[in-house]
Formats: sequence, C-alpha cells, structure tokens
Amino acid sequence: MAGSPQYTIAALTDRGPGVSITKPGRDTKVLAVDEVFIEARAEDDYGIKQLELVYSVNGGQQQTLPLYRANTAAPKEITAGHTFYLEELNLKPGDFISYFARAADTNPAADSKSKTTDIYFLEIRPYGREYRQAEQQGGGGGGGGGGGQQGGDPQQEL
Repeated sequence: MAGSPQYTIAALTDRGPGVSITKPGRDTKVLAVDEVFIEARAEDDYGIKQLELVYSVNGGQQQTLPLYRANTAAPKEITAGHTFYLEELNLKPGDFISYFARAADTNPAADSKSKTTDIYFLEIRPYGREYRQAEQQGGGGGGGGGGGQQGGDPQQEL
C-alpha cells in the first residue's frame, strides 16, 4: 500500500536531554564559610528519568548527589538544586570544588541517552586582603586648596 505523498513521516533519533546549570551559571570565588546554591535544569521529549549533580573537591574522588529521580511519570522538564555548606567541607583558601550536572532521559529504547553540562568551579578565596599605601620617598606633595577665604579683609570681597 502506498503512503500519502501529502504527509511525510520522518523518524528522528533521540538526542538525549538538554541539561544546564542555571545558578550560579559561571565560575565563582567564595569564602570557606559560604553557602552556595547550585541549580540545574533538564528537559527532554521523552521525559527526565534522573538529574544529578556531580562534584569533586580539589580534584579528588567524584561525589554524585541525586537531585531528581522519576518514580512513575517522568516530567519533560525539571529544575532542581543543592546547597553546598562549604564550612562542612573544611576548605582553605586556594581549594576548589569542580561540579557539573548530568541528566538521563526515559527513552524506552536500549539507546537511552545521558548528557552532562560544562564543568564549573567554586574557588575558595581568602577572607580579607590588606591594602596599604606604599611609602613615599622624599617629601610628599602638598597642595590641596582650602575652599575657604583667601586672606584679607572679608569687607574687600564685596
């Protein structure tokens, strides 16, 4: 039986979910006592099976935090987050946390896809920086005019 030339049906391959980090969405310098909220977003035409945050402290062992796992009905779009309490990680200035998000779709075919975001970094910065004026050699410049009267009798300035 010949198909209708008026309506073409094209089968598309599954490209996997779209996944992104929405907050903070860039590399960030933080203090060792900060609380940093990381938010990830995923979308897929089949639905999102899981969304995870993967992180590593100073290039060490990767840790995986589940942000979302579908039980029955998988949404086509999900946004979830995690707050890092940096004080609990015993970090010092110069340390860093690298992180990315990973999402998997619910495609029932054997070639179900998983995608990841770019990698981002939280760099631990020092608490304070001391700034002081460099010592000047020789006698410093004077100057600076006063905004007041310039001597003489105030009666003359009428």
